[in-house]
Amino acid sequence: AAQQDSTAIKLNAFFTSTSQSGMMAVRIGELASFSTNQDIKDIGQQLALVNSGMLDELRALATTKHLNLQDSLDERLNQKLDELNAKKGAEFDKAIVRLMVSEQRRISSYMRKAQDLNDADIDSFAQRNKKAIREVSDKLRDLRKKTNPERGKGDDEQAA
Repeated sequence: AAQQDSTAIKLNAFFTSTSQSGMMAVRIGELASFSTNQDIKDIGQQLALVNSGMLDELRALATTKHLNLQDSLDERLNQKLDELNAKKGAEFDKAIVRLMVSEQRRISSYMRKAQDLNDADIDSFAQRNKKAIREVSDKLRDLRKKTNPERGKGDDEQAA
């Protein structure tokens, strides 16, 4: 019974964390449309699209596992969005790229950890979404190097 409880807790944590980061990535991607930088707008659009599709699939999978996912961001993530919305111009661009990179990194990490759950459905979900998430992560790393060159140096080792 303890093993079953531990597995249920891990499953719930995976779904909750992945959905929160996915929703955050979609919101950040949508907010990227306010950037003055076309590259940020383009990658933001792709970020929103990829994570929106991933979220739809995650929600459907959660339903099959009899789990209910929140459909809104937690307070901490809403606060980050409020802070982002208060910025303008170059300060906004720098902050949104930083947020895009950090959320995409989190999502990549969750996809890697999915295999540790020993659940074929979740592993399949992660495998199906890994390529699109990786492509966005690569584009974000390149964008970060262009928009903030001194920060781009150590990103290669940290990206998923």
